[in-house]
Amino acid sequence: RKSTETRTAKGLVMEVEDKPFDEGALILVPVRSKQAKDLMGFQLTMQTVGLELVGIDPGLLSMDIGQLGIFKEQEMVTMSYASKVSVNSSPDEILFTLRFIAQKTGNIGDALSINSKITKAESYDGNLNIGDVQLSIRNVVDDQIILYQNEPNPFVHSTDISFYLPKAQQATITLNDGIGARIGVYQIDGVKGMNILQIGEEILGYTGVLYYTLDCGSFSETKKMIVIE
Repeated sequence: RKSTETRTAKGLVMEVEDKPFDEGALILVPVRSKQAKDLMGFQLTMQTVGLELVGIDPGLLSMDIGQLGIFKEQEMVTMSYASKVSVNSSPDEILFTLRFIAQKTGNIGDALSINSKITKAESYDGNLNIGDVQLSIRNVVDDQIILYQNEPNPFVHSTDISFYLPKAQQATITLNDGIGARIGVYQIDGVKGMNILQIGEEILGYTGVLYYTLDCGSFSETKKMIVIE
């Protein structure tokens, strides 16, 4: 008698942004989900062509390197996550951030995919219904300036602020505390593509919510970050 498996959960669609990378570069890949509702857990196998996983930073999900299995020869990584409390995410929230070292030049869209070759890809909701796990690749719009959520967030000692520029131009990032007092201003010779500013010693002595603003030409956007002890 052939057994069957019932899948009644809506499943989990993880989303990453497509971007190019060069051999030898450290690549940070934030993983989001537009519709993570009542998520209790998931497991999967991720193909990582041309990328070597070197770490993972928690976000909305408390994940660490102990929840991963690294298979370098097969260029695959397995993941397993389980929580006692269900999780709901908004589209802008980062579930976790993967850290890779690029073994060759390529792009995220071609390098990453989800399958069940080692660990079966499935998700679980609050009623322990089983759903699928899929990976969606989002293309960055080439002619728009984009300010990203800092990674990791929350953070203790340091964090990276990333932004995308469609062309090389001057940019300013301003850091303020929770009541609006200025902590620092950073003038940046922005390059076309991804730019990263690391914040560290500037926030010593601060805890709680801080705000960072990117100003570039007529573009201005503010996001918040959280410093923990």
